[in-house]
Amino acid sequence: MAVFTPVNKSELTSWLRGRGFGGAQTLEAIGEGIENTNYRAVCEKDGGAREYVFTIFELWDLRQVRYYAGLMRHFADNGVPAPAPALPADEWQTSDGIRKPCLLVPFVNDAQWRATPDSEECEKMGAMIAKLHLAAAGFGGDMPNPRGAPWRRRALEKLRPHLPAEQSSLAEEELKRDGNFNAAPLPSAACHCDLFRNNILWNGNDIAAVIDFYFGGGDSLIFDIAVAACDWCYDSAAGKFDSAKLDAMFAGYLSRRRLCALEAEMLPDAFCVAALRFWLSRLYDMQFPRRARVLEAHDPRYFQNILAAARAMRKQIAASARGAA
Repeated sequence: MAVFTPVNKSELTSWLRGRGFGGAQTLEAIGEGIENTNYRAVCEKDGGAREYVFTIFELWDLRQVRYYAGLMRHFADNGVPAPAPALPADEWQTSDGIRKPCLLVPFVNDAQWRATPDSEECEKMGAMIAKLHLAAAGFGGDMPNPRGAPWRRRALEKLRPHLPAEQSSLAEEELKRDGNFNAAPLPSAACHCDLFRNNILWNGNDIAAVIDFYFGGGDSLIFDIAVAACDWCYDSAAGKFDSAKLDAMFAGYLSRRRLCALEAEMLPDAFCVAALRFWLSRLYDMQFPRRARVLEAHDPRYFQNILAAARAMRKQIAASARGAA
């Protein structure tokens, strides 16, 4: 959890008034997330007031944030429950004169994420991922996944001197798989790349919103599926994927979009690559922490365990997709 850039209500009010808003009635830091600074604010607009999330991007440049703003708008305009930005991507100037990209997005009220989704919810999630992928086919933006294969290579190079021999050997082996996977001519589009449970908000039995697109970018569609499955379908107590949840997620996905032959063949590799991506990022955050008012790095061992399960359950993963076909 992190707050990197302090913002007070009067500063935000001044910024808002220069952009057609009346000001900020309330402002509260949001602790969730480890990359960007987020605030929840009640802002005045056209004689009324509503809640927004004000995000200051600590790693991305304005071009990247414009991409995310365009992607969210595109999804919202094409039937995906993604909150469309209230303003174009802009910049925030800190007290020491540093300019950082920022975005104001409506807050999704009366919706919560599911900590322990059941099989029925996994099936609905699978259908939502397919809906995202079908809608993404019409998006004209072009930016690769910022945590894609090139970043993973660079991260391991920097981490290698700090890793025990066993972890280093495992990462090297999986990086070779990663290279082969990303060289394959798999169907690709603008993907979310971070479809964890806390980025899907529910209202009753329905998905109310898909949020936090800020690790998105062009990648293979099955990588996007695998990222979600690694979070939604992994049973940490058992140390393996829940076959019923995997079956349900693929049933939902394949009800809207079919996998091509190459996707079906390489799906088990996608799970390993997805687990590698988050294992490396957690190792990186642990080894090279950034300054923040509040910061709690996630335990890398969690995704090392998911990677082990993905390696051990390749046949089961492939069978889940075949069974839903």
